[in-house]
Amino acid sequence: MLRSQKGMTLIEVMAAVVILGILVVSFTNISNYLFASERKYDRSVEALNLAEGITNEVRSALMAGSTPAKYNVSINPLTGTETYNSRTYTYKITRSAYSTDSSTALNLASPVPGNTQRSLQSMYLVKNQSGVLVPEWLTVTVSWEGS
Repeated sequence: MLRSQKGMTLIEVMAAVVILGILVVSFTNISNYLFASERKYDRSVEALNLAEGITNEVRSALMAGSTPAKYNVSINPLTGTETYNSRTYTYKITRSAYSTDSSTALNLASPVPGNTQRSLQSMYLVKNQSGVLVPEWLTVTVSWEGS
């Protein structure tokens, strides 16, 4: 008489609960990883935006023959902190003479995984003491704490 009844046994229900539990845990782990990756990407983009803003401001002032109001690049290298989107970043601005030697250029091909810094390098022309335009490298490195 019991065999004619349709329904699920306790073992089938337990198996379904275990499978559902595995799926929920897997989804939670994947979601946490994606949120952490997105946070890290956001910090990286903010750091590059900050580096680009600093680079543009310094380069424009130097090319005009003046000193940037906010960044005293006569101190080389210049380091400081900046708040961007309510987050604190540390920057380092370095000026160096241009050389045809490729070792003086910064290798920006691929950032190191897990790295919490981004660099931006730009070449600009500045007048030397003789009034001749000479190229210089301007490197801005922005770093941050945590992920």
